[in-house]
Amino acid sequence: MCEGTWERTSVFSEAAVSPFPGILPIPNVDLDSLMHSKLYLPDLQVQLEVLKIKALTKELISQLSVFECRLSTYPKSITHIRKKLELIREAVKLANDSDYILELIRRGESKRLEFKSTLRMNLITGKPDWNIEHAVLKTIVAYLNTDGGILLVGVSNSGEVLGIKNDGFLSEDRFLLHFKQLIKQHIGLNYAPMIEYTLVPVNGKEVLEIDCKKSDEAVFLKPDKNDEEFYIRIGPSSERLTGSKLIEYVNRRYNGKSG
Repeated sequence: MCEGTWERTSVFSEAAVSPFPGILPIPNVDLDSLMHSKLYLPDLQVQLEVLKIKALTKELISQLSVFECRLSTYPKSITHIRKKLELIREAVKLANDSDYILELIRRGESKRLEFKSTLRMNLITGKPDWNIEHAVLKTIVAYLNTDGGILLVGVSNSGEVLGIKNDGFLSEDRFLLHFKQLIKQHIGLNYAPMIEYTLVPVNGKEVLEIDCKKSDEAVFLKPDKNDEEFYIRIGPSSERLTGSKLIEYVNRRYNGKSG
């Protein structure tokens, strides 16, 4: 059992004595104490994610065992096995958040990956600019309306890590609060579960990683109370759809209509 920092309530009526030196005894459990004990569990979503990760871990271990066995039974496939293991090794390395972000940056922008230098600051004028915020928000909406994707804020188009300090917030908390308010005001908090975001340290600077899932319904960007905009990803850019093209896309994607 993994050690934790949670408060524990003893459910053992008395310490049992092990007849075997060096082996921990099996404690005697008092039913009444057990009924009044405190059990600490993470929420259901976290538990489900833990189970998925454990299943993936077991699958990986099983595959590694197969590779190990093949080294003895099929030595001619050693080159193939080595390549597969190298791919696995590289994937494991990317489990580190910083290395993962650096690898994303190395790959460059694509349909499901985009970089933004700042969240709100115009680096030319040195002032907060709605057009900068709008560009971030429309990318998020486009991801939600297409196949999902990752947006990195604090990275230039050329892949230079700039961090979030250029946005001029007094703290990281205020930066994140401002981003949350943008989502709430211009997209809607009902879509927040599909927009996961976190600050990741990269080369001594903080980069905002925004991971967007695919939405099951059309998502609109609301620049103000009287306007709505609809975006999708086409290649490495976010394109706005209006009129008949918007209706056709929504019917085809969300309503199952071909015409």
